[in-house]
Amino acid sequence: MKNSIFIFAGLVSVLWAQPVLQPGRAFQGTLDPRQAANYEGSKVNWHVVNLSRTQSFVVRAESENDSKLFAILPDGKILQNDDTFGLNPALFLSNLNGQVRIGFAFLDSSLRGNYQIFVENLPPAANLSGGSVQGNLSRRSPVLAGFPVQVYTVNVPPSQRMILTVNSEFDNKLIVIDPAGNTTIDDDSAGNGNARVILEPGAGGRATVIVHAYSPESEGSFTLRTLIPPPPISVSPGRPYRGKILGNEVAIGYYTDPYSSEMVSGVEFVFNAQEGKYYNVYLDSADFDTFLEVKNGEEVLTNDDVEGSTNSKVSFWAKKSGPVYIFARPLESGNTGNFNLRIQEPRLVQRYQGELSRSSQRDISGKYYGVHNFQGTPGKSLTIRLTSADFDAQLFIQDSSGERIAENDDAGDGSNDSLVNIAVPADGKLRILATNYGSEVGTGKYEVLIFED
Repeated sequence: MKNSIFIFAGLVSVLWAQPVLQPGRAFQGTLDPRQAANYEGSKVNWHVVNLSRTQSFVVRAESENDSKLFAILPDGKILQNDDTFGLNPALFLSNLNGQVRIGFAFLDSSLRGNYQIFVENLPPAANLSGGSVQGNLSRRSPVLAGFPVQVYTVNVPPSQRMILTVNSEFDNKLIVIDPAGNTTIDDDSAGNGNARVILEPGAGGRATVIVHAYSPESEGSFTLRTLIPPPPISVSPGRPYRGKILGNEVAIGYYTDPYSSEMVSGVEFVFNAQEGKYYNVYLDSADFDTFLEVKNGEEVLTNDDVEGSTNSKVSFWAKKSGPVYIFARPLESGNTGNFNLRIQEPRLVQRYQGELSRSSQRDISGKYYGVHNFQGTPGKSLTIRLTSADFDAQLFIQDSSGERIAENDDAGDGSNDSLVNIAVPADGKLRILATNYGSEVGTGKYEVLIFED
């Protein structure tokens, strides 16, 4: 199971004096829901702890009931955790200067009970350099919350991802506090009981890394490794790229779960898109079934089987000018071979405008639909997009005999558009039906755009 510390923005107003937590001393308290503060749907007792940037602490709680901790950082960020050490929560605070508010709550907000909060210095940290280090956990190791641990610091380069993995014969756990003070916890993402944490690009700086066993009784040696994926390869529309998947690439996709135990080797690319332009990205291979990921702003678009083949194609509008990232990989782990990547600005060959209203035709369910007949060049590849600001779009494509040959209700880019990639049939005729998605009757204006590759 993996556990991440979630980050929220917010402030809390506290109407009474808050107990001050002292490092090295246990604080004992009682949470009474009738007297506790309301926060994020919980009944919370608030405390404060004063930190300096040179210190690294773990704040943890113990109680007989399942509980959670909040921390309001000096910059207003809020950390939250409920199960770092079994049912007991912990928050890791590093690279912080000033007063931090600590909130304790039971997961069941109706409970009343006693609890303890501990503020402990992290054990001394060794500097991790050279990409890997051999370590050992034993009874003589530093102890954190009853677990033997080893602590390291690592310098994270700015604007780059970093992958940290632990390999050992025992089930291990990895806690990483990034340079911004955010904490990520994992215990099995690398498979076979090994942990993996991925730090996304940021400002860079020093990260704190804690390795410990999943069980307090576990002992043995381990290897902690850091990997930095290479920078993306720059590509541009109209200039195909020929590459090869070797199977040992260090790269992470945007759609693929980065904590999957079977990470698929791939290659990352980047190109500069222009606002308002439409792009097609193609990934072809005769050696493996392809999978394509395109990160357009915050949206991640994927495809693995354009027009029923093993090749991939993603089509999208550039909502603003700037970098668009592409991740090209096999569909399944272990596949290797040559591939071709190309970016194309397709030609708009037809634009239909219409409106769903009471005067429109109705289907058997009573929904309105519009019909547009298109004559194209046999064999040509088309991208057909139905867009509307008034309703969630659904697109159907028929051949000249009336047989449905394609349909779509989700362009996959976070919009309400529909998108179909299709080859023009032998007689060149296509019948395009535009309607709304869902069982309710939709009305409003729409547009059908047909692009030719």
